[in-house]
Amino acid sequence: MAVDASSAKKASWGFLWLASMRDLQWRRRRFFLAMLGTALVFALALVGSGLKESFTAEPRDAIDEIGADAWFVRAGAQGPFTTISQLDDSQVESVAALDGVNRASPLVNIQDTIQSPDDTDIYLLGIEPDGVGAPRVDKGRSVEVSGEAVVSSLLGLDAGETFQYRDREFNVVGEIGATSVFAGKPLVYVHIDDARQIVFQGVPLTTAVIVSGVPESAPEGLRLMTNDDVEDDLLRPLKDPIGSIDMFRYLLWVVAAAIIGLVLYLSALERQRDFAVFKATGTSTASLVGALGLQALILSIASAIVGIFFSTLLAPAFPMRVTIPTGVALTTPVIAVIVGLIGSLAGLRRAVSVDPALAFGS
Repeated sequence: MAVDASSAKKASWGFLWLASMRDLQWRRRRFFLAMLGTALVFALALVGSGLKESFTAEPRDAIDEIGADAWFVRAGAQGPFTTISQLDDSQVESVAALDGVNRASPLVNIQDTIQSPDDTDIYLLGIEPDGVGAPRVDKGRSVEVSGEAVVSSLLGLDAGETFQYRDREFNVVGEIGATSVFAGKPLVYVHIDDARQIVFQGVPLTTAVIVSGVPESAPEGLRLMTNDDVEDDLLRPLKDPIGSIDMFRYLLWVVAAAIIGLVLYLSALERQRDFAVFKATGTSTASLVGALGLQALILSIASAIVGIFFSTLLAPAFPMRVTIPTGVALTTPVIAVIVGLIGSLAGLRRAVSVDPALAFGS
C-alpha cells in the first residue's frame, strides 16, 4: 500500500508539473511580457549596484593614483579634498624632517572648471614634477614644465591637444586611466607653479603636504591623515547619494516582486476551476504550492538572466562609469528567486483557498 501511495503521489506531482508547464505555454505572451518587465527592473537594480560600486571605488582609485603614504592638512580641516587650507613652505620642510618620512611634497588641489572646448568640471592637482604625487602616465609623459598637463582619460583629450583654463592655455602631454573624484570629475595634473598661480595668485602656498613613508606624528598646527582617512573624506559628500541609490534598489526589488505577484495572481484567478479539480481529486496543498512556486522560479530566474544581459547594455549609456560587481551579478538569480517566491504569495494564497466544491459547479 505504501508503494502504491508513493506512486500515486509521484504521479500527482508529475501531472501538476505538466499542468504548470502547459499553463506557461498557454499564457506565454503574458509571461514573456512579465519576464521582460521584471528583467528591466533587475537590470536597473544591477546598474544601481554598479553606480554604488563606482562611488565607493572612485576615491580609492584616485588615492592610489596619487600614490602618497600619508597626508598633512591644517589642524581642524576635514580633509585635503573637502576643505581648502593654506600652508606655507616652512610647513613642508617641517613635515620632511619628521621621523619615518622619506620625502615630502606640496600639493595644491581644487575643484574647478576648464574649457575643452565646452565648460567641463575637473579636479585640479598641482604637483612637483618629480615629487610625491607625480602622475604615473599610461600614455605620453608626465608634467615637466609650466603650461603642461596630464589628464584623466575621462576628459577625452589626447596628448598634443590643448584646453583653456581661465586665462591660461595648457598643453596635454600625458594621460592617466579613468580616474576621478566626486562622482565623475576627472583628475587634471599641472605643474605646482601653475596651480599656485591659479589658486593663490602666485603666492607660494599649498593646500596639503603629501609624503612617502609612514610618519607617527604631525608638527604643531597640522593634522596627519592616512589614506583611509582621506578616502572617508572623499566619500563623506556622497553618503546621501549612495543612500538614495540603496533606497532606489530596494524599491526596485519590491516592484519586481509586485510584477511577479500580479502575473501569478491573475493566473491563479483564471485557474480556480483547475485548482478545485486538483483538490477534489486528492491533490495536497503542498503540491499546489509547489506547482505555482515552480512558475515563480522559472519566471524569476529567466528575468534575472535577461536582466543581467540588459544591465550590460544600459551601463555604458550612463555618464558616470558603472562597474557592476561580479559577485552581485552572480547572486542576482538567487535574489530573484527570493523576490519571486515572495511575490507569488498572493497567487499561492488564492490557489490554496479555492473550494473543491467549485469543481462540481456549473
